[in-house]
Amino acid sequence: KIRLDGKDVHSFSKVLFLCALKGKYEGGGFMFTPQARLDDPYLHICVAHGIPVLKRFFLLPKCLKGKHVGSPGVSIYRCRKIEILSSRPKFLHVDGELVGPAQKAVVRLEETKIRMVY
Repeated sequence: KIRLDGKDVHSFSKVLFLCALKGKYEGGGFMFTPQARLDDPYLHICVAHGIPVLKRFFLLPKCLKGKHVGSPGVSIYRCRKIEILSSRPKFLHVDGELVGPAQKAVVRLEETKIRMVY
């Protein structure tokens, strides 16, 4: 289950992946959230769920170019805070590091800005 901004709750089964991103890309060039912009005030969420094993092989290449959006079993959301609740402990991939196992994770945007040099 996920809870968005403390209110909307969505349930999924057989989750392949869930990404909560500020930018478009994750995992070595996968464009999981093509609508995301670094300067907007939202986290962008992509959940791939309920996809049969053979169809997963066709979905993942689409993710490289952001063409998976709108595919069956792909849900897209945006929020400022997401709570991720799992029935069983899962490992999390957080900014390149493996974390867990955990049954609950909370990701939120902070109000404080950090100056970045591009």
